[in-house]
Amino acid sequence: MMSKHSFPHLETIDPLYADECNFYKVEKWTEDEQHITDLLYAGSDLAKAHDAFALFIKKRPGAHLTIRQRSRVIHKWPK
Repeated sequence: MMSKHSFPHLETIDPLYADECNFYKVEKWTEDEQHITDLLYAGSDLAKAHDAFALFIKKRPGAHLTIRQRSRVIHKWPK
């Protein structure tokens, strides 16, 4: 049972819906950082976004990643 202040954590695979809902997105970018190649996570849980971000960096440390909420960049790799 959820308390009156708890909200379910929602996720999607649709980047446009993620923006409409103001979700956090973990995105993989091209090497020149001009285009997004993959949406790794999109959802309302920032902790899950950070977990997905960290896990992907361990698997592929050379990847170019961001955690974004719409156009606001929260975290970027490489820094």
